[in-house]
Amino acid sequence: MLRFIFSPVTAFYGWYALINFCTLVIAYLCAKKVSNSSIKAILASLLYTLMPYHMFVGTGVFGEFVAMAFIPMVILGGYELFFADDHRWQLLAIGLALVSYCHILSTLLCIEILSILFIISLFAKKWSNIDRIKALLKSVVLTISLVAMMVGPFVSDYIGQKISSTNSEINFNMILKLKDFIFSSFSGSYGQNLGFVLVIALLTGYIYFSNRFVITVWLLGSTLALVTTDVERLWVSNPFAPAM
Repeated sequence: MLRFIFSPVTAFYGWYALINFCTLVIAYLCAKKVSNSSIKAILASLLYTLMPYHMFVGTGVFGEFVAMAFIPMVILGGYELFFADDHRWQLLAIGLALVSYCHILSTLLCIEILSILFIISLFAKKWSNIDRIKALLKSVVLTISLVAMMVGPFVSDYIGQKISSTNSEINFNMILKLKDFIFSSFSGSYGQNLGFVLVIALLTGYIYFSNRFVITVWLLGSTLALVTTDVERLWVSNPFAPAM
């Protein structure tokens, strides 16, 4: 639509700025809901939007770039459904559907994170109330309904049609070594890194955080950061396999 008004280059940069602005606003509103602090919400939204990896995927991986605008909705929706007392479920369904229409891999990663939050909520004994279970079922039904237009053709035209992916194996060469992941965050370049502020928070958070909720978030964030590096390869590889 911007192309009808501006030149191709200007239209692209306008779209790029618009997506970044939407990401900034959504991240701010979600962070404000959890923290009840405008300062913390502003800081969180800036760190999330200006994160080197987010800017990096914006140079070419446009599906993931747009999906990252809605991931805060998914995380907040999961938090409200699994832990909050009012059992709000609509935000999770809408956020997950929006991510699904942008980037399937991000959808799978969101489901993995939601599964972890669900397990934590089980240990926290949050499911003794039947209303929370009903809210979860409503969220599942709404999510399926919203993505049915995409899932339906996928099942009918892809499954069982002998269509194969261009690369059916995990490309471990794309996974950064842990030291490269850390040092590249201090390089000031856009790429597969979080930026020096978030890396410092990951490395020193256990010293400064005292709130139980914040500690839990820090542990989850640290774990997610680690599994994006070659540390995860140690878990999925066979240590007794012969060297090639």
